[in-house]
Amino acid sequence: MSKIAEKQAKKLFPFQSIEGGEIEAYFNAGQLHKREIYIECYNQAMKDFLWKACEWLKGNSKKYVVCYEDGYSHYAYNSMIEDFKNYMQDEEM
Repeated sequence: MSKIAEKQAKKLFPFQSIEGGEIEAYFNAGQLHKREIYIECYNQAMKDFLWKACEWLKGNSKKYVVCYEDGYSHYAYNSMIEDFKNYMQDEEM
């Protein structure tokens, strides 16, 4: 997760080379702080998202197993994916 967050943070909050050492150092320190906050928030959001996804899958995935008399079974993937998307878009955790 962190590599994705780091890459995006560098894109959103780039360092710049500005003439005058103090100004450059001050600007880049601010950018570094923004990067750190972005990465921390991104990682926490991913942890929360994964926790919520795992809880839903643990409680609901068996509902989508389709079994036939000949012993063949499969998942009703399209229904499961749609229900999963709707659940994940719900604000409550």
